[in-house]
Amino acid sequence: MVGENTTISREDLAVEKNNEGVSRFKAGDLAGAARAFQEAMNFDPSLDEARENRDMAISRLGYDPLTEDRDQEARRREKDFDIDSGGESLERLVQYALYALAAVIGLGLMIGIYAILGPVGILLLIAGCLMVWGIKWSWLFFLK
Repeated sequence: MVGENTTISREDLAVEKNNEGVSRFKAGDLAGAARAFQEAMNFDPSLDEARENRDMAISRLGYDPLTEDRDQEARRREKDFDIDSGGESLERLVQYALYALAAVIGLGLMIGIYAILGPVGILLLIAGCLMVWGIKWSWLFFLK
C-alpha cells in the first residue's frame, strides 16, 4: 500500500462530479446539480452524459444558474407571485368603502340586534352578514 499511486484521473473526477449532480438532481437541488454537471464537464469535456444532465437540469429550472444572476431569478420569482392589489384606484376605493360598510353594519347588528333579541339575534346577525357579503361581492362583480 505504501508507495501506491493515489492520484485520481480527470475522468474519474468527472464521473464523481456527474454522480454528485445526479444525487443533487434527485434531491431537488437543480441549481446545484447543474453546477456539479458543469464541473464534471470541466474535468472531462468528452463526458456527454454530464452535458445531457446539465441541459436537463437547466431546462427544468427555466434558467441557467451558471450564467444568470441570482438577483434576476429572485425578481422573476417575485413577479410571478405579485398580488393583484385591486386594480384601478376607483375600484380599490369602492372595495375599501364596502369593507368599511360591512364593518359598520356588522358592528351595528352585533350590538343592536343581539342586545334586543338575545339568542335569536345571533341568527339575524348571521343573516345580515351574509346579506352584506352578497352586496359587496355583487358590487365588485358589476364593477369588473
